[in-house]
Amino acid sequence: LVPTYPGIMLDLYQTIRISRKPTAVTIDTRTSKRTNKITQIYSKETGEIISKERIRYYTDFGGETVHMSREEVSEIKKRSNGNPDLASLLLLGFKPLPATSRAISELAFVDRAMFAYPNNYHVKGSKTAFATLHASMIKKNVMGVGELLLRVTAVSRLVAIIPQKADGGREQFSSKSSPPGFLLIPLAFEDDIRSLPRKHDIVPDKNMVQAAKELIDNQDIGHNIIIGESFENPALKTFWNYIESVALDTPLEDESSDDEDTKMNVEEILDVVGDKISAFKATIPESDFEPKVSTKRKAEVEYVPDETGIDWLREYEMNSFDELRVQELKAYLRSYGEKISGRKGELIERIKRHIRGRIGTER
Repeated sequence: LVPTYPGIMLDLYQTIRISRKPTAVTIDTRTSKRTNKITQIYSKETGEIISKERIRYYTDFGGETVHMSREEVSEIKKRSNGNPDLASLLLLGFKPLPATSRAISELAFVDRAMFAYPNNYHVKGSKTAFATLHASMIKKNVMGVGELLLRVTAVSRLVAIIPQKADGGREQFSSKSSPPGFLLIPLAFEDDIRSLPRKHDIVPDKNMVQAAKELIDNQDIGHNIIIGESFENPALKTFWNYIESVALDTPLEDESSDDEDTKMNVEEILDVVGDKISAFKATIPESDFEPKVSTKRKAEVEYVPDETGIDWLREYEMNSFDELRVQELKAYLRSYGEKISGRKGELIERIKRHIRGRIGTER
């Protein structure tokens, strides 16, 4: 991109925007104004402040320590770029375009893709030249390989230049339409790719696949679950219980580590899909399935006497558990060493199952 040969002016757009958490702001307690942080470097020997001009950088080269200044490092980066004077995209050549989108996704991508579109305002003729190149690449079914430099002070990266056809809605600004342009996908250098140690893979047979399908189909996962609404956040629940006890001057509720809606209930899971899990385990070769043996001792069940005075058998016959408070329901469960985790409906079902078991045993 020089005055005598301006090339094609491009606008680049990020295909993915990551929302980042704002940085914390420190406020002075005396002035209520924002404070500014100043970083200073001290000498270990003398304790004096060292200015940035006195700091020297070095690298190991050929077994020797070579000192370099920041200006020299910037100059090395600049000279390593194909076009060191301007941010640019240099087209290095062409390669056959992968036949499927799956094959494209298997390229060694190292960063988020960008979308390139011509800018005819700053460089006249960019749109025409862009359209000609775009149509030619689609016709010949090739993709380009280029060197992308986003900033003069940065280091260029290799990118795959993939032509994208116009597709989608009829209206000009339809949300489902895809404009014609180039997808710029950063590629990895050789030292960016590392091979993972591969162990012998398990090739699933028909029995294993069928057992896995049945296991998944028997999972009771509701489609109406909403994060933050369908179950309580244990940390927020503890916090608001404390605020409520302070504001209303009431005793803080006794909380148990098991009293979490988000904690996995192993017993209920095994009741529902225990046989499916066993069937799936049976399809795995013994040499590939080595269950971990837990060394933790099982905690002793603590039985707490029920002092509510409630006639639980009568409540069971009248089916009036909904009128009781959660703490009263937990008191019954604690008296028999049962789990007290879950919402009120789960506690009621647990009590009903236990009472049904008691009635059957007594008979």
